[in-house]
Amino acid sequence: MGFASAERLQQGMRHPFGKPVGLVARVNNGQILLSIRTKPQHKEAAMEAIRRSKSKMPGKQKIVVSCMWGFTSMTRADYKAAYDACQITGDSAYLKPVLAHKGPLNDHFKAIESLLCQQRK
Repeated sequence: MGFASAERLQQGMRHPFGKPVGLVARVNNGQILLSIRTKPQHKEAAMEAIRRSKSKMPGKQKIVVSCMWGFTSMTRADYKAAYDACQITGDSAYLKPVLAHKGPLNDHFKAIESLLCQQRK
């Protein structure tokens, strides 16, 4: 490349006739673009960071604060109650049910299904 380091390489007519240049993502209306999990004391800083990043993306975005615990399907109150009752244990960003007994795998699958059914109600 025989140009000064301060100049930028343009994409202009590099690929004529509509050939794609770069990467894009197809996004539908209402699709989640970005999710952040923070502690409650850092909520305002996270919201400000997302607000500033909205200007870097085309279109209109809105910030929604979820009532769920992290990236799980349980609300904060349900998570606290199930965790205190030793029904679940934290497994990184997900939940892992605590099974009280050992035995055949079918029993474990039934216990997991019953926990999932209780969460959906």
